[in-house]
Amino acid sequence: MLFNPLNHNFTLLPGHNPAPDVKFFELKNHPDVTGETDYHRMNIYLSQDGEFVTIWHGLLESAFLLHLFQDIACDPPDYDEPLFRGYIKTAEEASAIRKSLRLGSFEPSKIEKAEGGKITCSSMLQPPSTR
Repeated sequence: MLFNPLNHNFTLLPGHNPAPDVKFFELKNHPDVTGETDYHRMNIYLSQDGEFVTIWHGLLESAFLLHLFQDIACDPPDYDEPLFRGYIKTAEEASAIRKSLRLGSFEPSKIEKAEGGKITCSSMLQPPSTR
């Protein structure tokens, strides 16, 4: 069976299509992950161009965070951690790669500007009152 990220707990991000032949997906590990793009959310993302796949932990597109850092006159840090780049042809290969990456050990986070202009990164698994 061919590899389809939708069968491996990823959701398609149809609103993010910088390249016409590349599809972008986000790991569905929180109720807020619905297929809508959230450029402030750090999570597991996957891009697919045919059989070539990239999986990373970080931001979908870091350029959308530049506005948060303008007021403090510094460049945003690189939040992205590459996890896999290569060809995934079958569902069996995808399952083995997913298991070896231990994707369940990552939790989604939000990068936001808090009171006083501080930039925070908080787990989305905690209730908002404790973030």
